[in-house]
Amino acid sequence: MNTLIKVTHKCSWEEIEARITYDMKDHAGKFITNYSLFKESENSLIWLADVLNYKELKKMMNSPEEKALDKEMGVKYQFYSLEPLEV
Repeated sequence: MNTLIKVTHKCSWEEIEARITYDMKDHAGKFITNYSLFKESENSLIWLADVLNYKELKKMMNSPEEKALDKEMGVKYQFYSLEPLEV
């Protein structure tokens, strides 16, 4: 996994999970692989993923459709880059 995305949302867990699952089966699945979702609280989650193309991710996240859904669902993101550590 090379990316951690912390997501806060005002919608239900079921709604945000369904949206992410749909996106992964549709366009996001072309540049994001091996992902896992973890419910952190009623209104936050952790999304771990291998992002293969950050340019495409940024393009998708900034599309008018995604921006409108984010606003409607009260979604905010924080992105973190991850690298493996040798111990």
